[in-house]
Amino acid sequence: MHETWGGIEALSSWNPTMNFAEYLAVLSDNADILYYANNDIMVVTGREFLTPRIYRKTPEGYLMASKSIDLPEAPEKKGKVRANVFLAASRLRPDPSNPRKTLTEVAMCADLKGNLPKQLVESSMPTILSMVTEQNIKHFKELAKYSK
Repeated sequence: MHETWGGIEALSSWNPTMNFAEYLAVLSDNADILYYANNDIMVVTGREFLTPRIYRKTPEGYLMASKSIDLPEAPEKKGKVRANVFLAASRLRPDPSNPRKTLTEVAMCADLKGNLPKQLVESSMPTILSMVTEQNIKHFKELAKYSK
């Protein structure tokens, strides 16, 4: 959870799909506002996101939730399209068969905005999500080497 919650500013250094990620505000130990964007992918302009997040510890692990907001202090960057996250939620919990591993479930409802043909979104989204997942797995395996 520490890396997922607290490693935001380093995200673009190890995840090639990310253009930048920064804290716009830290509201409390378990609530913040993030400003982040992904890189252009093929012919699709990168999307940027402005989302407050909150997490809660549960008996099984952690729950995280976020949604988009508009703030005058964070206007849309030139060359990006501001997406709208209606709701995103994640559940992180230890793998019962190996507590050194984390099981993660993510659900997101978003409008990527711009003039993206539905067929392009539907055909490319699995590839993009696969790339993000592969980068996360690679990064967390690397971190695991140092935490033994």
